[in-house]
Amino acid sequence: LKGTGFNESNPMRVGFIGPDMCFHSVSYFFHSVLQYLNPKTFLCICYSNSSKSDNKTTELKALSFAWRDVHGKDTSTVAEMIRNDSIDVLIELAGHTSGNRLDVMAQRPAPVQVTYLGYPNTTGCPSIHFRIVDSITDPDSQNQRHSEELYRLKGCFLCFKPIISDLAVSELPALSNGFVTFGSFNNLSKIRPETICLWARAMQQ
Repeated sequence: LKGTGFNESNPMRVGFIGPDMCFHSVSYFFHSVLQYLNPKTFLCICYSNSSKSDNKTTELKALSFAWRDVHGKDTSTVAEMIRNDSIDVLIELAGHTSGNRLDVMAQRPAPVQVTYLGYPNTTGCPSIHFRIVDSITDPDSQNQRHSEELYRLKGCFLCFKPIISDLAVSELPALSNGFVTFGSFNNLSKIRPETICLWARAMQQ
């Protein structure tokens, strides 16, 4: 915050907007962001575009300065809501994934707008100024085009908060089957033929 004019007497108002503020993989990376931003210097206001609310939503709400449910609300209404909250930096968390609110970002409701976390690629949206990355996801040598200015964090650009669970772990199936069973939790639309061929090669070797 040095040199920005923001401090404990004038905290930065940071808005986060996205559809995955619930039991979703993105929320387990977003959780640490809310948890470790100093509430004395950052006021975090979340604009949730999720169609559901669950225990993870409750956890994220507790870490936020304020919470707004924007699912089903039209573009102008949400943009005006953000302006009324006097957001200094607006960070969208979905990119071109389902439930995104790039329509709101296009209205430029905040002076500085950023894309982060849920979509590791350019949005192509001129209204978004920065994309948060690191030297592994986007090395200096890469020549991929992007509309945003890349802001590289030192180390890793995200931090996973694991699920705390006491679920019982069953015996390894391979012990009784005599072979290893592989599984993938990805959406099938993300699995290309090249991926399947690579998996097959790994198993054959």
